[in-house]
Amino acid sequence: MKNIHRHCTPAFLPNLIGIPYEEMDCWAIVREFHRLYKGVEISRYIYNDPCDHDEIKVIVSNEKPNYLKVVNPKLGDIILIRVFGAAAHLGIYLNENQFLHTQKGTGSIVDKIEKWKPRIMGYYRHD
Repeated sequence: MKNIHRHCTPAFLPNLIGIPYEEMDCWAIVREFHRLYKGVEISRYIYNDPCDHDEIKVIVSNEKPNYLKVVNPKLGDIILIRVFGAAAHLGIYLNENQFLHTQKGTGSIVDKIEKWKPRIMGYYRHD
């Protein structure tokens, strides 16, 4: 967890880092972060293949009305990311430089926003 800005990092964040993707995909990371940080339960989805971007795209599209698009994200806001041409990946905004997400091969990690910036479709806050 080096280089994370600790002044704005929730104490439970280390518990969400290093979880294999197969145990917690990006939707599950968003759900767990919101449960721990905001005490909010977000809808749970069961889907056939977390790598099926068309299936994920439908879920994201169906959930979008429950979220407010924001220009100035805050800790805990959801980052919607385009992968393979679809809005099918999510992360949690930590600060202006970093976000939490998970993917196959790395599991859950804190990553640099700059690296993903061309793919970021927006920042959303749970109502």
